[in-house]
Amino acid sequence: MYFIRGGVIAMSVFVLVYVALSLMVSVGWRALRRDRWHVSSTTTYCFRILPLAAALVVVAVFTVPSFLRFEPRWDDEPIGSAVLALASAGAVILIFGTINALLGWMRTSRCVSSWTADSRTLNLETAVPAFQTPESAPLLAVAGLCRPKLLVSACARQLLDPGELDVAIRHELAHARRRDNLKKLLLRACAFPYLGALDRAWLEAAEIDADDEAVRDERSALDLASALLKASRLTPRVPGPELTMDLVSGAPGAVTARVERLLAWRPRARPKPRFRIGVPAALVAAVTAGLAYMWVLTRVHQFTEFLVR
Repeated sequence: MYFIRGGVIAMSVFVLVYVALSLMVSVGWRALRRDRWHVSSTTTYCFRILPLAAALVVVAVFTVPSFLRFEPRWDDEPIGSAVLALASAGAVILIFGTINALLGWMRTSRCVSSWTADSRTLNLETAVPAFQTPESAPLLAVAGLCRPKLLVSACARQLLDPGELDVAIRHELAHARRRDNLKKLLLRACAFPYLGALDRAWLEAAEIDADDEAVRDERSALDLASALLKASRLTPRVPGPELTMDLVSGAPGAVTARVERLLAWRPRARPKPRFRIGVPAALVAAVTAGLAYMWVLTRVHQFTEFLVR
C-alpha cells in the first residue's frame, strides 16, 4: 500500500504540472506569434518540450524523494477520490503518448522497409548510409531515429541538376545531424490538444535551419530554391511518413516562404563572441538549490498531504 500510494501521488503531481505548463505554453506561444517574435527551432523545441520535461523533473527530483523521506511506511491513510482521478488522468496521458509514438514508429518502419527492400547503396561521401529508392518513395528524405539513413529516389537523380542534388542532400544531412526524427518521436509522445501550432512552427523552423546549414553561397542558395520548386511541383508528390524529414515537408505556404528566403540570401556576419555567463549562473543555481533542497522537499510533502485528503 505504501508504494501504491507513492505511485498515485507521483502520477497526480505529474498530471498537474504537465497540464498546467502545457496550457501556459499554449497561451505564451500565441502571444509570441501575435507579436511576431522570431524564435529559432531550438528555442521553439525547448518551449514545446518544457511541460513534459518539467513534469518529469518535479516528480523525480522533488515528489518521490519527499514521499520517501517524510511519509511513514506504517501509515494507512486512505487515498481520496480526487487524487485517484488525477493519477488515472496521468496514466492515460502517458499510455496515450507511448501508443502514439509507437504507432508512428511502426508506420514509418514499414514504409522505409518497403522502400529500402528494392534499393541499392549509393557511394556518396556522407556521414550516414545513402540508398537509392524507387520512385514510389519521397524525392529526398532522411529516415531513422538513432541510426539515420539518407533516401534518394531514382526520380531525384533525374529531376535535379548536380548542384541542386548536392545542396538538397546537404539539407537532409543537416536534419540527420540535428536528430530531427528523434525529436519528432518525442513530440508524438507528448501530444497536447492546444500545441499543434507550436509543433508546426518547430517543423518550419527546423527546415529553415537545415536550409541555412546547407547553403554556402548565393549559387547554392539558388540551387536549393530551384530544387524546392521542382520537388513541390511533382504530381502527385509522395509525402514521407511521420518520422522522416522530407525535402518539402510542411504546408505549401512554408515551402514558398523558404524559396523566397533563399532567393534573398545574403552572407551573414558571424556573431561577435560574448561573455559566457551560463556556467557561473548554473553553479549559483546548483548551490542555491542544494541549500534549499530539504526546505523544498518539506513543502512538496505538505502539498501532497493536502492533495491526498
